[in-house]
Amino acid sequence: MDYGTSTVTRSYSTGCPQGSNSGPLLWLLIANDALSLHFAEDVKILAYADDFYLFAAATGKHVIQAKVREALAVLGDWSKSAKVEFAHEKTQLIPFGKKGRQKYPPYCSFAGKAIKLTRNMKMLGVILDDGLTGVAHLT
Repeated sequence: MDYGTSTVTRSYSTGCPQGSNSGPLLWLLIANDALSLHFAEDVKILAYADDFYLFAAATGKHVIQAKVREALAVLGDWSKSAKVEFAHEKTQLIPFGKKGRQKYPPYCSFAGKAIKLTRNMKMLGVILDDGLTGVAHLT
């Protein structure tokens, strides 16, 4: 703020106002840029409210790790420029496949932190399992 010959600056480190009428709109304005990011072929991003879902299709552990690593680097660069922090404790990796659990699952990290490998993930109220059987949702 400028007042005469004086300048006053102030930094804010809080996020969108929770529970406010303007919070969802402010978040949409910020998150919309993430949905326009360019990822490798067979890598898609989906957002619902304040959750992001990153999908990568590939065969083979090393190929999927490379695609996810590259996509997370793009998303990480966006988050730095947008000054958005992800909740790393909520970040999960679920490799889907016909066989379900893999003997040697992929390893991925985001911002230097290992991503938790899981067998089930709740997405928009539906529980998805790694074999896409639907059993986890029914039990």
